[in-house]
Amino acid sequence: MKQLGFLLSLFLLFLVSPVQGEDTTTLHGRFATNENGAPNVWIGVFESPMRPSAEAWSWTQVESTEFTLTVPDAEEIQLVALQKDSLPLVQQISSGSDEPFVLEFQDGISLDGTLLSTDGIPVADARLTVDRNDLPNVRIPDHIEYSWTSDADGRFKIGGLSPNERYEIQTELPFIQDERFPVRMPENGNYRQEFRLSDAYFVLGRVMDPDLSSLQHATVTSQFIPDELKTTTTSDAEGEFQLGPFARNKEMWLVATHDEEGSSPRLQATSGEHDIELTLGGMVQVIGTVIDASTGDLIDDFTLLAARADRSRTYPYIGSKGEISSRVDSRTTALIVDSDEHNAHFIVDLELESVDEYDLGVIALKPGRELTGQVLDASTGNPVEGATVSLYHHDWAGDIDLHWHGFIRSLLSYTVESITNEEGEYSLKPLPDESVRISARAWEYVSQELEVGEAATVLDIRLVHRKSLKTRIRGRIETGTGEPVGGMLSIQGDRGSTRSTVQDDGLFDHAVNPGTYKVRAMTDQGNSDTITVTVNEDETQEITLTVESKGRLSGNISGLWDGELVTLSVFSEVERSTVRNIYRIGNGEFHTAGIGFGEFTLNASSNRGREQVRTFELSAGSGEAFVELNFTGDSRLYGSVRFPDGSFPKGTVTAMPKQSGSTSSSSEINDDGTYEIRGLDDGEYTVRTMETEEIAVTNPDGSGFKTGTSTSVGQVDAVVRGDTELNIELTSP
Repeated sequence: MKQLGFLLSLFLLFLVSPVQGEDTTTLHGRFATNENGAPNVWIGVFESPMRPSAEAWSWTQVESTEFTLTVPDAEEIQLVALQKDSLPLVQQISSGSDEPFVLEFQDGISLDGTLLSTDGIPVADARLTVDRNDLPNVRIPDHIEYSWTSDADGRFKIGGLSPNERYEIQTELPFIQDERFPVRMPENGNYRQEFRLSDAYFVLGRVMDPDLSSLQHATVTSQFIPDELKTTTTSDAEGEFQLGPFARNKEMWLVATHDEEGSSPRLQATSGEHDIELTLGGMVQVIGTVIDASTGDLIDDFTLLAARADRSRTYPYIGSKGEISSRVDSRTTALIVDSDEHNAHFIVDLELESVDEYDLGVIALKPGRELTGQVLDASTGNPVEGATVSLYHHDWAGDIDLHWHGFIRSLLSYTVESITNEEGEYSLKPLPDESVRISARAWEYVSQELEVGEAATVLDIRLVHRKSLKTRIRGRIETGTGEPVGGMLSIQGDRGSTRSTVQDDGLFDHAVNPGTYKVRAMTDQGNSDTITVTVNEDETQEITLTVESKGRLSGNISGLWDGELVTLSVFSEVERSTVRNIYRIGNGEFHTAGIGFGEFTLNASSNRGREQVRTFELSAGSGEAFVELNFTGDSRLYGSVRFPDGSFPKGTVTAMPKQSGSTSSSSEINDDGTYEIRGLDDGEYTVRTMETEEIAVTNPDGSGFKTGTSTSVGQVDAVVRGDTELNIELTSP
């Protein structure tokens, strides 16, 4: 909800005077120069004296040495000024004075840190922020947050810290969970500390050319399994590359490419591997001649596209006199020759790795025809501007497999397309002479696929407006005082339910099918009652959802290890759904309001695999519940797991407490069958062994991925007291 807080802060910033309902005055100020300079300073204006957890009357960003502030017309106000790498400045100002006031920042002390991955490698480009514990009575908006970035050696320097003060340094990286590191600054002098992430591993390796020499400037790409997220890096002068950091046991495909040396086969890797070798396959010379099939003339301007399963490269030819001469990747499996005025020519299922040269011969491109017309609204006859008309399919690929069929269709849908102008006019070319199918699509219209005969050159297309887009539920989420609030909107109907995020203006507008729906809002300031709405066809229903901040949960977390964070999930037994998540918090107090009344289950899950579950109840009479989460257990369960034949399962051992409120945790089974579960409370546990089986899935193009299933293969009871050994003998696998 950080984004919601940011937008709300800006909203309040621009509506300060109307909200306060007070007379205002203007103050003039300036900064005394220091080594950090004046720009990028935020100044908060507070009532004097400041109350605990006070909220500012306004926050203003100042970017010059001299500035003005609009403040309430009071005798005295309190200013809080924030500047990166300077101590926070708290200063009382007499608002009735006409003399400019002066703000002078102090440097404080600094933290010189180094950030390392779990496997000991410096982490670059990590974003680091600091919780301002030295301003305990000031609520700072989320958008006022200064950050620092680690350099190539993992080093960073955070200034403006107070002596003898405790801070939490939070790290943010793309592919791993955020972590918090507690730091207590010394009384004198700067402080140095090394931080090691708890679940962050690199992939290291080397790229070699076809002669097995190290290759510089090769692009190495990782693609996660099974999703499609990719990261890239470049090999250095020694051919070495580094990717990451990634979470533990993250599986990915790796491939290296180089414009002059080709590409490597796809190699499967796992985060934490440090000795990967990617060998490029070299290049093949492709030659040929391109002519016009109808005249026999050489075609000067065309494009050669060389494609393989995971990448492609384009070779443009301008004024070439029909000659093809290009070096392509030896792992290329398809070549496409394309020209603006002609139909593309496809050569697929190539095997080039065993040849030095490949002769395409003479490629005769057939001239394409042009199809023109208008896209019109079927009911009004008005032109539809911005509609996309594209080639969808024709029978150029009758004898190739599904992979290339889909690849070619995708290519043509993007290269043979037209966008209609304000008159709804399009021009689609080049099209083959035979019958084809085209598609037409536009926002708020039903897409169409149309058959175009071999002789057709003009075709008007009529699109039907989506009736469902005229059937809507719209409205606003607001508090009991009428203020807008953002959050989550739930719309549940006979055909299923949807959830969507509502921004801080509280407004929502959703297209629905005709029917009856139950609509409910869930926000940080409370949940609304469920409203039943019946919407007829082409009808818009306006509703207002009012949220009440009823039901407050407070608690305290203790016993987490360094770098260990928990995510809290509040599940309503009445609503049978999760009503609140609180992400990645450490030891200390937590608070959340507006979760409603009834029976709830609180699940606290840490990034170190430990978990606790609590139940609590909130009623209109009490209005608040307090939950204590103690991860202070220091007992250990360890031992070995084996089958009767002496083999070891691959999977996990989990200790689940029989008594409410105790800590559950798990351990991966090592290659020698041993396991170790730390951080448990003393007591009775059910110990379950889960075996994981990997399944390799191979696609027709040779690519693939791994998935897995987990099966319970054993369950025993155990009593844990301090260090407890439990050797588990399983039945047959």
